[in-house]
Amino acid sequence: MKRNPASPTVIEKFRQQSERQGKYLLVLVGWLALAGAGALVWQFFPILRDQPVWKILGIVWAGLFGVGFVPLLIASFLNNRCPACGKPVGEDFWTARYCQYCGTQLREK
Repeated sequence: MKRNPASPTVIEKFRQQSERQGKYLLVLVGWLALAGAGALVWQFFPILRDQPVWKILGIVWAGLFGVGFVPLLIASFLNNRCPACGKPVGEDFWTARYCQYCGTQLREK
């Protein structure tokens, strides 16, 4: 396949897309860390277990995560596209240097 040199805007768009997905992953890790910390607090302080506000907070927390963030994360990772031709980049999004369809350079060396 012929490799096409990319304009700086294509490389910049692809870099912004990969940075956005990295931020989504950081939010996911932070969210899971907070959920784990909440579970530990709930486990080690028995006086808090009987409070209904913690149960409601847990349900709301899980609902916001499951309905709000997970679909956004899944859609983001399923929609990895080449900024030049619009075709999916696929599984090698984090390591791809050239688009497998149009040959446009996606990353600098």
